[in-house]
Amino acid sequence: MKYDTVYIVDDSSLYCLAHTQLFKKIDTDVEIKKFSDPLRALTSLRRDLLNNKKIFLVLDIEMPEMTGIEMVTYIAKADYLKQGHLNVLFVSSAIKNYLHETVMEHLFVSGKLEKPLTLSKLNAYIKEQFGSISLEIVA
Repeated sequence: MKYDTVYIVDDSSLYCLAHTQLFKKIDTDVEIKKFSDPLRALTSLRRDLLNNKKIFLVLDIEMPEMTGIEMVTYIAKADYLKQGHLNVLFVSSAIKNYLHETVMEHLFVSGKLEKPLTLSKLNAYIKEQFGSISLEIVA
């Protein structure tokens, strides 16, 4: 699957920066949008999805303004979401077994990884989900 943009949404600016660096190691040309405020991310995400962009969203679960679960639930109800245009990877230090069913119930949620995210964890996830190390980001 090809993506136009990688979104990184985490209330920690440190994790936003670290995750950006990891994706840059995988693809130096990838467009990355970072947000520490999930509400601002939703506004940008809505605009990009309305413009038919394909988005790979790396999303923290526990954020003070809006949790990742709340954000995904909101997106799932949106009329602008088209099948195949969004792929969500939850990344959190709060990956708990009881979250598994809630996290995975939406068709566009492809997985969850525990923080700290490392290049080897990310590469293994991408290879498992997409069959290669590259996300095939569209330039």
